[in-house]
Amino acid sequence: MKTDGVMMQQISLKKTFVALMIISGLLLFILLYRISYYEKTVVSYNGYVSTSIAMVSSLDEIEKHYYKYFVIADMHRDIRDMIDGEIENLRTALNRAEQNGIYDAEIDTGNVTMIAKLTDDLEMRMKDDATFDERLIASTLDDIEQLKAYIARIRQDSIVVIRENNVKSGFLNGIMVVYDLLILVLIFIIVDMQLLKPLKKFSGIIDDRLANNEMSPPKIEMGMRHELGIFAEKLNHFTERLSMITELNSKIYAQKDFDEVMDFVFRACKPFLPYNRFAIAIITEDGQYIRALRARADYTALMGRNYQEPLSRSSIADVIRSRKIRIINDLEAYLESHPKSESTKIILEEGIRASMTVPLLVDQQVIGVIFFSSKHKDAYNEAHMQFVDSLTTSLAIAFEKSFVFDDLILASVKGFAKIVESKDYVTGNHIDRMSIYAKFVAECLYNDALYVQQVDESYIDKILKFSPLHDIGKVGISEAVLNKPGKLTAEEFAVIKKHTLIGFDVLVNMTAGMYVDRSDYFKIAREIAKSHHEHYDGTGYPDGLSGEQIPLSARIVAIADVFDALTNVRPYKEAYSFETAWAMIVKGRGTHFDPMIIDSLARHFDAFSALYERLKTV
Repeated sequence: MKTDGVMMQQISLKKTFVALMIISGLLLFILLYRISYYEKTVVSYNGYVSTSIAMVSSLDEIEKHYYKYFVIADMHRDIRDMIDGEIENLRTALNRAEQNGIYDAEIDTGNVTMIAKLTDDLEMRMKDDATFDERLIASTLDDIEQLKAYIARIRQDSIVVIRENNVKSGFLNGIMVVYDLLILVLIFIIVDMQLLKPLKKFSGIIDDRLANNEMSPPKIEMGMRHELGIFAEKLNHFTERLSMITELNSKIYAQKDFDEVMDFVFRACKPFLPYNRFAIAIITEDGQYIRALRARADYTALMGRNYQEPLSRSSIADVIRSRKIRIINDLEAYLESHPKSESTKIILEEGIRASMTVPLLVDQQVIGVIFFSSKHKDAYNEAHMQFVDSLTTSLAIAFEKSFVFDDLILASVKGFAKIVESKDYVTGNHIDRMSIYAKFVAECLYNDALYVQQVDESYIDKILKFSPLHDIGKVGISEAVLNKPGKLTAEEFAVIKKHTLIGFDVLVNMTAGMYVDRSDYFKIAREIAKSHHEHYDGTGYPDGLSGEQIPLSARIVAIADVFDALTNVRPYKEAYSFETAWAMIVKGRGTHFDPMIIDSLARHFDAFSALYERLKTV
């Protein structure tokens, strides 16, 4: 990932060299092209100088024969033919020079045109059969001299052009030599900065860790994405995976709460897997259903913790039978071919478009499945399967150890609570019933999305586990006071009230020496034991807390405890009907009980009534 600091280069060392060679090649091509152009120009103008020399030589011959033309009369015709031949040679040289393109803007083209015109005039005179007089002879010789002057001027201009182009060509050759040297220096700098120095840094990091006996995976920062930098990134990515697995195992062996393990996995796997939802579902004890147990998501999930569907109607049964990871990269297409899959419909409503289902094995038995789900189609591939395959073993161990530990805790808690309950002549199984009622109240809050910062799957389970300890402090209260059939005196009631503080102290002492790393695991138990007799209006005990000063767990248990007490026999009263007890609970709204919780319970009145009917015989 990129930060707000210096952006890392996005090309490898190999690509750097390729780019450098391409740029160098282009610049060298331009230099060589210009040098070639200048040298070609020099060659052309050298040819023109040679041509001009030949033309002057022809004019000298014309001049020599022209004198003879008038001195030896009987040779006139032959001499004139010779002059015509020299004129033709002159014209041929002139035409060759024009065809070779040696005339350009740097030469006075007017001189060239004048040479051609005078040559034509001279030729016309030679072809004239009239007798030349001295004036005509002088005029012709003047024209010949003028032609020589023009040709000499052009030759001089050509020599200037040749010198200039030789200077330019030499300068460019010098630049090319310097450029080659700079390229060599640049290659050395690149190799030094992107390979040698990072390699030295890499080696230094490893040496430091070895010297300090550091065993945790190193985090190596190379700064740039050359080959060594890419290698360091991949090494970091690999060691991050190992570190994550190691930390997961450490949480398992430290007896971390399973919800803490779930939270860790949801955060820690993000760099390695694409997912927006991570969930676990287990097979019910009768083996007939698959039930959602835990879920973590980047959004508010629609599929609740109590959702379950028959295995006979779920394709998850195929995953359980095959014990192989299943990838569905297009859930919309999957639903078209499996239109009865209710769970698929729900997660599609959540925006999920692809999923990976992993069987969860404990002692070679599939007890459930893990889901990694993404909002993007085609999110998963073979590499993701290999990663989660190595992860599920650790998760299965975490699942097993956590729930075995929790079952032991629950059995111990209930056993101790039963002993305390035996002192108090309470009829029936009060702690069993009230813990179920408390769990139901917590689930109402969960379903109504109330107190969402506190109430989740883990919180509901802890309410179930620890609500039986609400009266554990009665272990320190006299049975005579606990079981007095009549009204208590003020002194006796003061003694009774002490059971909240006694229970708190018992739980503090009980959990202080436990060899488990669950610092807040019994926090809810202590809250319940101490504060379940606080009233919402502040008239309760032991601390006279009011409103949300009272822990939510205690406010939930208070309702469950009072309702079960009202609907069952006590030494000082008969059992009330469900309707009477409910009316008394509603009457306590805002004084004894949290009004928001009462309102939530009222919204689930029918389910609450059905739960009472089921539990009244327990």
